[in-house]
Amino acid sequence: MITKALLWFARVLVHPNGQAATIVLTLCTYLMPEVTATFILSVLAIVVTEALVTRGEHRDRIAAERDKAMHAKLDTIIAAIPKANNALIHSEPEDNEK
Repeated sequence: MITKALLWFARVLVHPNGQAATIVLTLCTYLMPEVTATFILSVLAIVVTEALVTRGEHRDRIAAERDKAMHAKLDTIIAAIPKANNALIHSEPEDNEK
Protein backbone atom coordinates (compact mmCIF):
# COMPACT_ATOMS: atom_id res chain seq x y z
CA MET A 1 0.00 0.00 0.00
CA ILE A 2 2.71 2.48 1.00
CA THR A 3 4.90 1.33 -1.90
CA LYS A 4 2.08 2.05 -4.37
CA ALA A 5 1.59 5.49 -2.82
CA LEU A 6 5.32 6.23 -3.02
CA LEU A 7 5.47 5.06 -6.65
CA TRP A 8 2.52 7.33 -7.46
CA PHE A 9 4.22 10.22 -5.67
CA ALA A 10 7.45 9.57 -7.59
CA ARG A 11 5.53 9.67 -10.88
CA VAL A 12 4.00 12.99 -9.81
CA LEU A 13 7.42 14.39 -8.88
CA VAL A 14 9.00 13.63 -12.24
CA HIS A 15 6.17 15.39 -14.07
CA PRO A 16 6.83 19.10 -14.72
CA ASN A 17 3.65 20.09 -12.87
CA GLY A 18 4.76 18.10 -9.83
CA GLN A 19 8.13 19.79 -9.87
CA ALA A 20 6.46 23.20 -10.12
CA ALA A 21 4.17 22.36 -7.20
CA THR A 22 7.17 21.33 -5.10
CA ILE A 23 8.91 24.62 -5.89
CA VAL A 24 5.78 26.62 -5.05
CA LEU A 25 5.37 24.74 -1.75
CA THR A 26 9.00 25.40 -0.91
CA LEU A 27 8.63 29.12 -1.68
CA CYS A 28 5.43 29.28 0.39
CA THR A 29 7.38 28.17 3.44
CA TYR A 30 8.89 31.67 3.59
CA LEU A 31 5.43 32.95 4.55
CA MET A 32 5.05 30.47 7.44
CA PRO A 33 6.48 30.46 10.92
CA GLU A 34 9.99 28.98 11.04
CA VAL A 35 8.98 25.85 12.95
CA THR A 36 6.18 25.03 10.50
CA ALA A 37 8.40 25.68 7.49
CA THR A 38 11.17 23.48 8.89
CA PHE A 39 8.68 20.67 9.55
CA ILE A 40 7.17 20.86 6.06
CA LEU A 41 10.55 20.96 4.31
CA SER A 42 11.88 18.08 6.43
CA VAL A 43 8.87 15.88 5.69
CA LEU A 44 9.02 16.81 2.00
CA ALA A 45 12.72 15.89 1.81
CA ILE A 46 12.12 12.53 3.50
CA VAL A 47 9.13 11.65 1.32
CA VAL A 48 10.86 12.72 -1.89
CA THR A 49 13.95 10.66 -1.04
CA GLU A 50 11.90 7.58 -0.12
CA ALA A 51 9.75 7.91 -3.24
CA LEU A 52 12.79 8.07 -5.51
CA VAL A 53 14.49 5.14 -3.77
CA THR A 54 11.30 3.08 -4.05
CA ARG A 55 11.03 4.00 -7.73
CA GLY A 56 14.62 2.85 -8.32
CA GLU A 57 14.03 -0.44 -6.51
CA HIS A 58 10.88 -1.00 -8.56
CA ARG A 59 12.79 -0.42 -11.81
CA ASP A 60 15.56 -2.79 -10.69
CA ARG A 61 13.04 -5.51 -9.83
CA ILE A 62 11.34 -5.19 -13.22
CA ALA A 63 14.71 -5.29 -15.01
CA ALA A 64 15.73 -8.44 -13.08
CA GLU A 65 12.47 -10.19 -14.02
CA ARG A 66 12.95 -9.19 -17.66
CA ASP A 67 16.54 -10.49 -17.62
CA LYS A 68 15.47 -13.85 -16.17
CA ALA A 69 12.82 -14.23 -18.88
CA MET A 70 15.32 -13.36 -21.58
CA HIS A 71 17.85 -15.91 -20.27
CA ALA A 72 15.16 -18.59 -20.16
CA LYS A 73 14.25 -17.88 -23.79
CA LEU A 74 17.90 -17.97 -24.83
CA ASP A 75 18.39 -21.28 -22.99
CA THR A 76 15.41 -22.71 -24.89
CA ILE A 77 16.84 -21.54 -28.21
CA ILE A 78 20.30 -22.95 -27.42
CA ALA A 79 18.79 -26.29 -26.36
CA ALA A 80 16.75 -26.48 -29.58
CA ILE A 81 19.75 -26.07 -31.90
CA PRO A 82 21.36 -29.49 -32.44
CA LYS A 83 24.93 -28.23 -32.97
CA ALA A 84 24.85 -25.68 -30.13
CA ASN A 85 27.20 -25.97 -27.18
CA ASN A 86 24.87 -26.96 -24.34
CA ALA A 87 27.48 -25.90 -21.78
CA LEU A 88 26.15 -22.36 -22.18
CA ILE A 89 22.70 -23.28 -20.88
CA HIS A 90 22.18 -21.91 -17.35
CA SER A 91 25.64 -20.30 -17.46
CA GLU A 92 24.53 -16.97 -16.00
CA PRO A 93 25.43 -16.49 -12.31
CA GLU A 94 22.68 -16.92 -9.75
CA ASP A 95 21.71 -13.92 -7.66
CA ASN A 96 22.36 -14.14 -3.95
CA GLU A 97 19.63 -11.68 -3.04
CA LYS A 98 17.30 -11.78 -0.06
